[in-house]
Amino acid sequence: MTPERAPHLSEWATASEVADTLGVSRQTVNIMIRRGDFATLHIVGTSMIRPMYVVQRTELLEMKATRVFPRSKPIPETEA
Repeated sequence: MTPERAPHLSEWATASEVADTLGVSRQTVNIMIRRGDFATLHIVGTSMIRPMYVVQRTELLEMKATRVFPRSKPIPETEA
């Protein structure tokens, strides 16, 4: 099967998609993976070369709705 004809796993999000959805860095997602924050975490492909982690989108959206992930502290406005 060619890559163009391979099915898309629309119910799963990659670590990069998790980072974008939660508004955090990819490094933060890697920390969350190592901590065991994701119940639906799976490895796609061979884990011996470079593992690709995926998480179910339903878990990701639930996590986004119930937790706060600030990318950075807000910068206070100063009077000019």
